[in-house]
Amino acid sequence: MDIKIEQWAPVAEIEEDILDSLGFAASSCLVSLLQTTSDCVKLLTREGRLRYANARALEELAGATLEQAKDRVWSEFWPNAARPILEQAVEKAADGHHVHCEVPRPDEDGDRLWSVALTPVTLRDGTVEAILVVSNDLTANINAEPG
Repeated sequence: MDIKIEQWAPVAEIEEDILDSLGFAASSCLVSLLQTTSDCVKLLTREGRLRYANARALEELAGATLEQAKDRVWSEFWPNAARPILEQAVEKAADGHHVHCEVPRPDEDGDRLWSVALTPVTLRDGTVEAILVVSNDLTANINAEPG
């Protein structure tokens, strides 16, 4: 299990007045987007503690509610064998790197492989404020028969 540090082009800054003009609509749109995606989306502190998880992610966190999962170390929701790679990925993301890894996660249905991308959420001055994690189960794609 290796992690890949990726170089991404800087994201264009959105002018604050544009966001201000959207006001509540922007917040509502973002919440709707996060709740309807089939990806597992989490927001972590720089130390790897869970601050937010969308509905899909909560399903994978042993069916925990956000209140039950909040402030817990995210890697602790994964099997012991996966924790070192995820902890290393969190450290790299906290240092400002975009990180991608593929991590096995067995469950009652057998072995599953997850794609996990960690992206630093930065302030205008470049300080990493949080870490956005987007993960999805690759197992169905891997097991799909060609043709």
